[in-house]
Amino acid sequence: MASLAVMLKNLGHQVSGSDGVLYPPMSTYLEKNQIPVFQSYKAENIHQAKADLYIIGNVISRGNLELEEVLRLRLPYTSLPEFLKQNFFQDRYPIVIAGTHGKTTTTSLTAHLLHLAGLEPGYYVGGLPGNFSVSAKSGEKGCYFVIEGDEYDTAFYDKRAKFFHYAPHFFLVNNLEFDHGDIYPDLLAIEKTFQLALRLIPSNGWLLLNGTSERVRNLKNFAFCPVSTFGFDQDCDAVIGSFTPKKGEFGYHFTFQWEKKSYTFENQLPGKFNLLNSVAAILIALKVGAKVEQIAKGLDSFVTTQRRLQILTKQKENIVVDDFAHHPTAIQEGVTAIKQHFPEHRLFLIYEPRSNTSLRKFHQDVLGKSFQGADEVFLIQTEKLQKIPAQDRLDFQAVLKEMESLGSKTHNTFSVEEVKEKLLAVFGGKNIFCVMSQGDCGGLPHALAEHFEKK
Repeated sequence: MASLAVMLKNLGHQVSGSDGVLYPPMSTYLEKNQIPVFQSYKAENIHQAKADLYIIGNVISRGNLELEEVLRLRLPYTSLPEFLKQNFFQDRYPIVIAGTHGKTTTTSLTAHLLHLAGLEPGYYVGGLPGNFSVSAKSGEKGCYFVIEGDEYDTAFYDKRAKFFHYAPHFFLVNNLEFDHGDIYPDLLAIEKTFQLALRLIPSNGWLLLNGTSERVRNLKNFAFCPVSTFGFDQDCDAVIGSFTPKKGEFGYHFTFQWEKKSYTFENQLPGKFNLLNSVAAILIALKVGAKVEQIAKGLDSFVTTQRRLQILTKQKENIVVDDFAHHPTAIQEGVTAIKQHFPEHRLFLIYEPRSNTSLRKFHQDVLGKSFQGADEVFLIQTEKLQKIPAQDRLDFQAVLKEMESLGSKTHNTFSVEEVKEKLLAVFGGKNIFCVMSQGDCGGLPHALAEHFEKK
């Protein structure tokens, strides 16, 4: 919603909004762009805004005071995805980046590569991209438009996935796992959603699939357009060959074969999952005519999206990493990547589950295993946990017990300040402090970074 607000203001519209709790980086992004925000939901905010149109985010449900006032007064409203479709996607070529993980990074990277190729794409990123001053840009009519294809629902009145509104010309699926347990009953329901979305791609469009995942590869059976696969398996259309991780920094040297040509690149991103993200972005760039040297320059100059395994410190002894991960696979991939690139560092991992899915017991059986490799894990419980019925809650003690059995020292706490106090006392050796949270974790990542940079 913040991305849309700033994009519309830059197009000349007057924009304001409401939210319950705002935190960085989006709070500072809105403030920097002078978007006024009411920081509590009140009916009178609607009267004060006097808007021509109310765009309602999918976090808003019936009972919200402002929504009820919009409905009572029969004011014009729409959803974010529908607004984008009606106003931007009819005369542009959307490149939809979909999948359970990695959408924000891959969207940012793809937009960056197309920009350096001189294509001046529109783009819409669900975070703050490091290479652009804004997180969304409309682009000119007829341009490519790179956007995250979120499978989460659209609005209180429209429970279809957001990407059903995005009129895809190209459609990338990088992975497919169970998530959003408050929306989907099981993985089959998510798979069905993706299968139906492929019907929207025109016959002159393109479907790009991660062929290393059998579940994703099987989506080709539901396509009505040309399909290409990429991955580590030899039967993929684009086969990743050698890949060597850099030590003491994030990134890989890697090669792949595509349409009878061999390509060699290096990136600045951690982990094999980001290697797949990079190859997907490269293939899209090649598809639209980018030159190899432009792509290489883009990979070298790419700055990761904020809060996606983002290193906040410059010195190499005590490294602080800020990450948005909450799904077990994303956590596991993050831990593996950090240990792979920084094998000599002790890893302190701080995890604050906040999403509706992560606070419930959907991933109870696998969550503890996802931290394997971390030396110490701090599990922070939030007040949101108490709002979930006891029988549906994540069993923190069981998760901690599983972690301990796999060799991690664990801490269970309700206090971010307590965690901060313990971590600030860490002294000596090489250490990495990785904070994983969908919120700001009480400002912990930046407080740690500031402390260790000064020290």
